[in-house]
Amino acid sequence: MPVDFTEATFEAAIEHHLLSVAGYAKADPANFDRERALDPTVFIPFVKETQPETWKSLESLHGTDTESVVLDALCSDCRGDRRLPGHDDGEVENDPTGASTDAA
Repeated sequence: MPVDFTEATFEAAIEHHLLSVAGYAKADPANFDRERALDPTVFIPFVKETQPETWKSLESLHGTDTESVVLDALCSDCRGDRRLPGHDDGEVENDPTGASTDAA
């Protein structure tokens, strides 16, 4: 019997291994936020579960906007934009490396 070496078979074998052996879970592609390049239905529960006290503090500050604020801050930080949310005056967050993050 011939062996199937197509790309689709290779992808299926990788997916099968990740789901059945490596502990991955299959997500719904419809939940993927292309602009932010992440799945908020996976990320937000992860943060809530692993950092419950911090999440409660953020909710007390941002209320129903907490998820959006956290996602926006994450994406901003990933882009290297270290500006503090809500500060349009050019105030920048301190860089833990000691390097200046202010472009001015």
